Amino acid sequence: MTLLRKCRKCSDLSKLLVTILCTVLVILLCFEIPLQQDLVKSVLVLQQQLDESQVKLKQCIVQKREEHIDYLKERPSVPISARSLKGIPGKRLVHLDLKGAPPKMSYLLQLLPIFADLGVSGLLVEYEDMFPYTGKLRVLSSKNAYSFDEIDEFVNKANELYMTVMPLVPTLGHFEFVLKHINFQKLRETPKYSNMPCPLHDQTQQVVVSMIDQMLAAHPSITYLHLGGDEVGLQFKNL
Repeated sequence: MTLLRKCRKCSDLSKLLVTILCTVLVILLCFEIPLQQDLVKSVLVLQQQLDESQVKLKQCIVQKREEHIDYLKERPSVPISARSLKGIPGKRLVHLDLKGAPPKMSYLLQLLPIFADLGVSGLLVEYEDMFPYTGKLRVLSSKNAYSFDEIDEFVNKANELYMTVMPLVPTLGHFEFVLKHINFQKLRETPKYSNMPCPLHDQTQQVVVSMIDQMLAAHPSITYLHLGGDEVGLQFKNL
């Protein structure tokens, strides 16, 4: 009898536990379902707002692009005669520094009409390793250097727009693109640095004159040639 009573008690306890557990589950489900529904609604609302923002952003980008295109079409063109207006210098040059990250020639040709519209009278062209050197100087040219045909097209286009071209040939300063090469390291003023050649070295003048000759040959119509020379004085401190 004692064992039977114990079994009954265990059975009653089990039923009670199952009842309690079911009650807890029902309560949780009652609260969880609304929470899930609210969460889904919030996510849907956020997604809708995000979609609307993306649409507005695209519309804004398209509108700004169209406004910019209209501006380029309708912008007033500065006549070439404006270069001689009172208070405006007759010669205004744009410095094209082509070393490091040079643009393609096709891009430069697109810039020339813009320069002309702004009243630019000339171009100071610093080729450095973008010039197609030949002979012993061929090593100075970059793999993507401009060709002679491209330079001819560039100069002719500039002349058509009444802009003079002034090439720049570094001489005593900014000579890194020359002195970094093994063949020309012996011309360095200071062995540790490659930015200045020794002006007293026998071959320095030969190299500089050869560079100038090739530059003049590629620009037969020019009337000016820039010989560089900036930041040279700083180098004499190393002597």
